[in-house]
Amino acid sequence: MRKQDSQTTKKPVSKQAERDSQTPLMTQYFRIKEANPDTILLFRVGDFFETFENDAKIASKVLGITLTKRANGAAEDVPLAGFPHHAIDSYLPKLVRAGSHPGPGSGRRHDRGHGKSKVCQRNCEKGSN
Repeated sequence: MRKQDSQTTKKPVSKQAERDSQTPLMTQYFRIKEANPDTILLFRVGDFFETFENDAKIASKVLGITLTKRANGAAEDVPLAGFPHHAIDSYLPKLVRAGSHPGPGSGRRHDRGHGKSKVCQRNCEKGSN
């Protein structure tokens, strides 16, 4: 039996502690993802649609795009795969044909001085495109 080095062994981190150390963008992403676990969430960030975690691994494979990672504050980096927003009409049908359930949405946008967040969603069905 091999001894585990105490410096390389990760200590269990509570889900709340992990969330507290994430960036606001990733906190919002994971909240939406938890509510839609069977959806490949295409999260609009600036000029790109980004996917994270297992969704990124699936999107990378299905769409033939690069799998990379994104810093997530003090939390661990998360897998990331993304594409320019103007390419949505070519990538979305590929995900649908592969049997995925994509759900485009957008990150947090604050109305000037009002502190309101808006999440935009677009319904995609297998028969479209």
